[in-house]
Amino acid sequence: MKKLLVLCLSLVMTLLMASCSENDDISNNDTKEQLGFAGANIGMGGLMAGDGEWIYYRNEADWGLYKAKTDGSEKTLLLPTEDYSPSNLNVLDEWVYFSNYRDGFSIYRVQTDGTAPEKLANGYCSTVFVADSGIYFDWRDDNNVSRTFRMNLDGSEQELLAEGFCPVTYYDEILYLYDFRLKTLSSYNVKTKETAVLNESINQAAYFSSDETGIYYWDNMNAFCCLNPKTGAVSVLREGPIGDYYNYMNGKVYFVAYGGSNYDYTCCYSLDIVTKIETPILSLSKDMFDYNGEPIGLTQVDYRSGNYNPKIIPKDESGLPMILNEQASELYIINNQVFSRGLLKDSIPSNCWIYCDGHNGQLWG
Repeated sequence: MKKLLVLCLSLVMTLLMASCSENDDISNNDTKEQLGFAGANIGMGGLMAGDGEWIYYRNEADWGLYKAKTDGSEKTLLLPTEDYSPSNLNVLDEWVYFSNYRDGFSIYRVQTDGTAPEKLANGYCSTVFVADSGIYFDWRDDNNVSRTFRMNLDGSEQELLAEGFCPVTYYDEILYLYDFRLKTLSSYNVKTKETAVLNESINQAAYFSSDETGIYYWDNMNAFCCLNPKTGAVSVLREGPIGDYYNYMNGKVYFVAYGGSNYDYTCCYSLDIVTKIETPILSLSKDMFDYNGEPIGLTQVDYRSGNYNPKIIPKDESGLPMILNEQASELYIINNQVFSRGLLKDSIPSNCWIYCDGHNGQLWG
């Protein structure tokens, strides 16, 4: 009996050790190269990026490059607003990389404390992905034709990778390229420099992201899809047309959806791709506001239906209406939090950053 017990315990320990070994292997396999971006944030415009503790972002008041803690505290201007305005923000190894609107979207980098700014590439660079293996970017020519380039993290060794294609996402040393004219999605292996066509019928696609499970994108301004890069098979995760500003990360799809009978103005959701459960992450006010952020006694439903007295609408000197409603647009996944670029009562008439807290949102930054 004792021998049997010892044998059983030995077997259990062996199984446990094997299980730990497998988990270690899985963990090691999941440790991919570092990326300076997350999800489809670059496809949203790249106006936010994070390093786990800090968020680096374009401030909506002056379009300057700022950083703040994830909770919005310790807001700090990093560079002079008259010279620098960022998009395509990436953060990697104590450096912030971005396209500078103030300099024709040339690529710059600056240390995370705001020191040592330097230009890396001159010209119109509309899309930028930063990884351990280098910087991958769309460098437009004089005819506004996309050309995909790569350079080292310090800006050296610039090289042309593909003509006519725009980089749309990157993961695990694979750069994904999309030809908007031919509707072709291809992969480019940055080690072997081999290109493979994955799909030739992706129409008007946007908001690309990728991980080990596939390539995610919004197709034809309608369905949100996942493409298996090994087989080319496409699965639809959410049917349209009500939905926009899709972002994906870690098994969840985030999106904005107005319309239909949704008059409670819950507008932002997360979708679990396994359970198919949609969870509200942001609801906005049903009211219309004047330019001071004061409600005018009119709901969006009545305004859109024309069911109101026109005299209650404030107007400017030229007779144009001066009314706004709360709005949500681009969705960013930063430091495991969700933010929207939009409009809240407290920010009217300017855009702001909204922390999507599952309720009415918080003015952030």
